[in-house]
Amino acid sequence: MLPILLLAASTSAPSTVPRETAGLSFFERRLAQYINAEREDHGLPPLALSHLLTHVAREHVEDLMENRPDVGRDARGQPCTMHSWSSAGAWTPVCFTADNAYATAMWRKPREITHGAYKGDGVEVAFRMSGGVTPEDAIEGWIESPLHASVLFENGIWRRFRWQAMGVAIYGNYAVAWFGKDIDP
Repeated sequence: MLPILLLAASTSAPSTVPRETAGLSFFERRLAQYINAEREDHGLPPLALSHLLTHVAREHVEDLMENRPDVGRDARGQPCTMHSWSSAGAWTPVCFTADNAYATAMWRKPREITHGAYKGDGVEVAFRMSGGVTPEDAIEGWIESPLHASVLFENGIWRRFRWQAMGVAIYGNYAVAWFGKDIDP
């Protein structure tokens, strides 16, 4: 499970501009830059920006903001997390719970949302802040959370994954970043 954290913003400036940033908002570009700068600070290579993973990220932040699938419960009564998807879109809904019972359904979203154009699975980090989120809020929250940081920096159970690409999106109170082992075709 990747917990929700509400933390103070970072003041560090990004040092790396990801490739292919066309079509990103100013905040999304900054978020991608912060992710790559932090990865480089940890001795990892920067990630290519994936248009496909960014599409998945945008679909998800819009779903989170507009439909709030993260406030529901599954059939067992377990609360849904921010990795959940509502029934309001052209995708399979999933209530992602803290016990990871439905993790596979979330990991497969890049293939599902892109109709197979993205060939692999993806892993997401998500952040929520009341009143709107900034790139600084999101990166600080993810870095301060050991579980989120392990995804960003390929530590722990994520060590074997070696991310090659990322997609980012910010909308309203939510920011998400998707990571994958595959680059766009």
